[in-house]
Amino acid sequence: MKRILLFIACMVFSILRIFGLQNTDLSEFKRHEVTSQEYKFSDNWEKITKDDAKLYLYYKTFDFNGECVISNVYYVLERNNLKNILGGFNLQKGFFNSTEKSISRRKSVDVNSDFWKSKLKGFSMSILENPFLVSGMALDSKNVLYETEVMEMLEIDPNTLELKEWYPQ
Repeated sequence: MKRILLFIACMVFSILRIFGLQNTDLSEFKRHEVTSQEYKFSDNWEKITKDDAKLYLYYKTFDFNGECVISNVYYVLERNNLKNILGGFNLQKGFFNSTEKSISRRKSVDVNSDFWKSKLKGFSMSILENPFLVSGMALDSKNVLYETEVMEMLEIDPNTLELKEWYPQ
């Protein structure tokens, strides 16, 4: 009985991965290759990028009062011309893994908070320099856009190849 349940759970997980984020159209996104020097929180880079895989950020930007702001980001592992979305973030869903499950436990990144709904306008372009430290772009009390403190620290689980929150050991 346990084997049957395990088999069913694996099938459901596989179907979610196939029909979930993996079918996201990335053709309208800009692309930034992530290097080993930019992956700072874990020492599993070789395991993630084995077999000549490359990690990319796919992101969309928009202009907000003359400032370039990021609206969507996907972390994508490419190997043999196949794209595997590991997770990402946007204003509607917050931070999520490859099955679109929220990965945030910090209250500062709650998509239902007043800050997220009314002040946060997007994410900082600084993510291109430091892809696993995410800062936001928000309005202050005078409605001037500013870069927030770090909202989320991320890493990749080398076993599941999913984006997850990073916490100091």
